[in-house]
Amino acid sequence: MSSQQFTIEQKLSESATTVVYRAFDTVLHRTVLLKVLHPHLANDAELTGRFMREARACAALRSEHIVQIYDLTDYDGAPAIVMEYVEGRSLKDVIASGAHRTPAFAATVARHVLRALSVAHERGIIHRDIKPGNILVSTAGTVKVTDFGLAAVALSPTMTMEGMVLGTPAYMAPEQVRGDEVDHRTDLFALGLTVAETVTGERLFEGSTL
Repeated sequence: MSSQQFTIEQKLSESATTVVYRAFDTVLHRTVLLKVLHPHLANDAELTGRFMREARACAALRSEHIVQIYDLTDYDGAPAIVMEYVEGRSLKDVIASGAHRTPAFAATVARHVLRALSVAHERGIIHRDIKPGNILVSTAGTVKVTDFGLAAVALSPTMTMEGMVLGTPAYMAPEQVRGDEVDHRTDLFALGLTVAETVTGERLFEGSTL
């Protein structure tokens, strides 16, 4: 693949390390997401390694409730992950809008995310950052989990040190806050907080830092 294969349609988000675009694949004629590492970070071996591990971790997981990885490519000299585009909104945006604030919708979110986590946990992969912003709700009503970036970090012993805290504070389990070893229950704790927020519209814990 090359940058000529994709036509950028819209910039969707940006972090300190990556930028995410909605793009059109001119070869396969489909809309995709491009998650591109910032060019100035492309020579950072640690970040590039994390980026590639994220792609591999996600690509190994097959579920209708996990955003699928199509390819790992180069876009204008920087590593890029080509992934499934989900027409819809993040659960974070759904909650903020006040729509679907019902036990039935929350139960659907829980059921679909549990199916996704079951697939990941069977492969020994802990997401570590389950939260409304990492859950997508398609226009058809299907819920999908995205962003296994922290799981990818955890897969590399050289990138995860004892006592390192990974996650979003408002959704972290006690063992995660302490920097202790985590397991599948860590994701379930975060999902519980997410489901409660889906019903109430409010976070149970408001802290943004530790």
